[in-house]
Amino acid sequence: MGREEARERQSPEHVQNKTYKSDVEFAMQLCHCLLKIIGTWPVTSGASRMEKIRPKILIATCCFLLGFLIVPCWLNVLLKEDDGWLRLKMLGPLNFCTMALMKYCVLISHGNGITHCIRFVETDWRNVKFDEDWKIMMRNAKLGRYVTILCFVFMYSAGTFFSLVMPLTSGNPLPDSNVSVRPFNFPGYYVFFDAQPSPNYEVVFSLHFICTFVMFTTTTGIYSLAIMLVMHACGQFQIVMSRLENLVNGNERECDTPEERLTVIVEHHLRIFRFSARMEKALHQIWLVEVMSCTTSICFAGYYLMREWKHSERISVLTYISLLVSFIFNIFMLCYIGEILIEQCRKIGTISYMINWYDLPKRKALDLVLVIAISNRVTKMTAGKFMDLTLSNFCTILKASMAYFNMLRNMTT
Repeated sequence: MGREEARERQSPEHVQNKTYKSDVEFAMQLCHCLLKIIGTWPVTSGASRMEKIRPKILIATCCFLLGFLIVPCWLNVLLKEDDGWLRLKMLGPLNFCTMALMKYCVLISHGNGITHCIRFVETDWRNVKFDEDWKIMMRNAKLGRYVTILCFVFMYSAGTFFSLVMPLTSGNPLPDSNVSVRPFNFPGYYVFFDAQPSPNYEVVFSLHFICTFVMFTTTTGIYSLAIMLVMHACGQFQIVMSRLENLVNGNERECDTPEERLTVIVEHHLRIFRFSARMEKALHQIWLVEVMSCTTSICFAGYYLMREWKHSERISVLTYISLLVSFIFNIFMLCYIGEILIEQCRKIGTISYMINWYDLPKRKALDLVLVIAISNRVTKMTAGKFMDLTLSNFCTILKASMAYFNMLRNMTT
């Protein structure tokens, strides 16, 4: 491990890629912006005192906002609200809020592990020597950015409809009165004040909107981090495959002998596994919470959509459709990048079989067995070590959501 840490702290004169700073910025830009907003982006060792204090202030602010939303809502569900349908209607948003708080806390607690993963990525960009390797890494970085942007668009569009459009276009008239109750999508029981009169309503509504922004930023930031790290690992696997294809004959960029080329391949391959292990250790608990969150959120969103469709509430229907699409797309992308990671890992073993290994000296051909053996150890993304994030398990998650949906529908009809 000490050798890896030494590589991650190379001095500027050992930098292979002179443009690595701009490359790293391009690869991490979206993830950096999202996590920095909520104070969870790692602080560099050379940061100023203010730069070290700012994340702590942001974390304290975000925790206060989440607590301000979640605690009164639970009090309302447990102590004040008597209507069964309204209680049920609040459980979906409350579930999402509670899961968002859990994800945020886990993200904070695994800050050191995430920092190590980011250093790995920076080191790989710094050590790029050949144009072909740079193109592979840049192609994967661009793909990661596009997917992150899609997650961003779906999540924030749905969040804007739910937290802003839907409450502003609805109002519940009181019985035998012309007075309307000004709506909250997160109605709470505020023990010490009434949230309906001005300016209390405006203040609470604004805080709810900001809190919703924090929750959706947390979720999108987690997805952007996962996508960035996994696509980087896939790029490194593709570089190893490229070197395997040139193992026998080599080219102008490679080492002089097959022995040296094979040594480089094995060292690079093992480094990817170390990176993947760190990534899994840092994020598997977050992915577990996310799988639980998406499973229940898809169930609730589908149920609310069915109810609002019956009552022809157009804005509500559009809102729940956008939420449903967002949740399904996000968990699909998480499982899809997990599937890609497994596939790229397996491809190295296949490439080892397909090259002209018979043109190598006998002893060196036997050394390829090591590469094939390592490839059999498949790198995986898991949700809390319980479930692999693959496309087959994406279908399992949807089946579980539909099972909960049917159970909920049968209980309320």
